This record gives sequence, structure tokens and C-alpha cells, in this order.
Amino acid sequence: MKSGLEMVADVARLLNVPEVTSIISGSIWQHQRPANSRNEDVVINSLALTNQQLQQGVVNVNIHVPNLKLNIDGGTDNSMPDLARMHEVEKAIYPILEACWTDTFHTDIDQPGQPYQDGANWYLNIRVNYYSLQENYQNL
Repeated sequence: MKSGLEMVADVARLLNVPEVTSIISGSIWQHQRPANSRNEDVVINSLALTNQQLQQGVVNVNIHVPNLKLNIDGGTDNSMPDLARMHEVEKAIYPILEACWTDTFHTDIDQPGQPYQDGANWYLNIRVNYYSLQENYQNL
């Protein structure tokens, strides 16, 4: 049986590749983003994981990108999300997670990216399905 920690680690390993890490200014983080990060970061956390022979779980992949800095009416506004940049990172992540099959698990995209506000900042949430077949299942 896999734990939620292992599920998050599996997805983090999938995303910790040059196709993603070379286009973001920050890092791939598991469970939580550092509080003071001003970088473009990808954070993976888990929602649920079943205890069945075919374990099914849900993973959040959150793309954090600094807000836009806009000059409006002679002042500066930095409350708007940089949706274009979020979309660029999202496009690099989709092919990795959609219909990904490994020896011990597979993933697919459950819900495509949705922007959410986190305090004064924004992030893009991608919800990912995770499946792992347990060969040593004991609950028969």
C-alpha cells in the first residue's frame, strides 16, 4: 500500500524534469510552498488516497507565478494574475501527467487548470487522478 506521501513524491518526480524545471524560476515543492517565495514554483499536494487493491488518489498540482505589475493611472497595481505565464507552465506539465504510465502507478488529468486567489497572490490548480495497483494487497 502506498501512502499519500508516496503519491505526492511520485508526481513530484514526474515533474522534476528539465521540461518543467528549466522554464520556472523556482522549484518543484511537495506539500507546501516556502512562505516567502517570490519565484515561479510548482507545488504538489494530496487530497485523498484509497486503501483498495487499485488505490485511487487525487493530487493537486499548483502553479504559482508572481502577479503582474501594471501601471494604471500613474500608479502601480500588482493584484492581477499573470494568466499567460501560468498557461505556459501548464502546457509543459499537461503532457507529463496526462495518461502517464509507469511500472507502479499511472496518472491522468481530472480537472484542467483553474486560477485561484491565495491572499494577494494567484495560482493555477490542476487536479490529477493517481492510480496504483497494489500487488501485496492484504484486505481480502
